[in-house]
Amino acid sequence: MRRRTTFKALILLSTCAAIACAQERGGSSAEVGTIYGEPLVVLPVSPVVASATFAVRSGRAPGLADGDAVEGILLSSQCAQIGSAVVEAVVKNEVRALRIQVGPTEVEREWARLVDGGLDPVASAEKQQQVNASIFAGLSRVYDHGDDPESIFTTTLAGLGVPNSIWQMYLVEGRSPELRAALTPIGQVSASSVIAAAKDGLFRVLETRKLAYQVDDRIAASDVVFGLHLSEMRMSQREHSDGLSFNVHAAAYNYLQSRRAAWWRARVTESHLALTGPAAAGCDLQDLGANIAMRVR
Repeated sequence: MRRRTTFKALILLSTCAAIACAQERGGSSAEVGTIYGEPLVVLPVSPVVASATFAVRSGRAPGLADGDAVEGILLSSQCAQIGSAVVEAVVKNEVRALRIQVGPTEVEREWARLVDGGLDPVASAEKQQQVNASIFAGLSRVYDHGDDPESIFTTTLAGLGVPNSIWQMYLVEGRSPELRAALTPIGQVSASSVIAAAKDGLFRVLETRKLAYQVDDRIAASDVVFGLHLSEMRMSQREHSDGLSFNVHAAAYNYLQSRRAAWWRARVTESHLALTGPAAAGCDLQDLGANIAMRVR
């Protein structure tokens, strides 16, 4: 099994963080509950996105009789956003609690290793600039000219390697002129800025690795079986130009992931998460522990 660290993945990590900042600048966030005693806020999902999703699933545009179905898609999308916000808050809390730190020297050392392994940062940055321009042109077509967002994705963005989840995120966070203005700095960047964004993503990769290592050590301290499987996994770990790989049999890996999920589930419980409004009854967040375990490993 391999954990890849590609230029595109680093850009996506940094883009998600930049969008979170743009959300704060653009406003219009809705409070959906509390976590760690603080407000939990997300941006409302655009009805345009829900209608487009309905059209893709059913093969037709929604009609008057499809209101409940579109509302269901809206709620499902909102729950996904809430789940992502909770995961981010819990992971950040553990980074602080375990005093995880990544220094600039570590980032530059890992960056140099990726470049030595064949990464061409200038070419990758130029390609990412083209992708950014296409995303923002797509937003303009959707909100300024009424074009179909799903058609834009399938005919333009998918071919550029943009994940649908990223396009959906941009559709939500760029649904008004004010929010698009807040997002503009993400799309209008130089090659050097794109490389800087990739290094920011690399910082997050290294931070997650350190967090995963400490979490595994804590679980192993009270679980002998986990510790044995963990030792097997770490002994097999190999470093490649695009990330890390390790060999461990399926049963051992499944056990490791189940115990990690349980550990993170306990951390979610400790966060005193309390949802309000429609999300309280409509969002099933039972799998968050497993979701975090897949992210932090």
